[in-house]
Amino acid sequence: MKQNNDLKDEISRLNQMNTQLSQDANNLKKTLKGENKTQENWGEVVLQNIMKKLEVKPKKILNTKSSDDF
Repeated sequence: MKQNNDLKDEISRLNQMNTQLSQDANNLKKTLKGENKTQENWGEVVLQNIMKKLEVKPKKILNTKSSDDF
């Protein structure tokens, strides 16, 4: 009985994850097909998230004019 309940719980969890993934994919598709400003905002958010993970400050990248800085 416990194994059946565990399996049902896992299937339910996977269904919820699948639903969320589908919603996220649809949101991304709408964004990518949307207006230029929406695409720009999306790109900025993605860039900010990458920079946070890399612990890079925007000034270092955006104000760099020379390859000597690397």
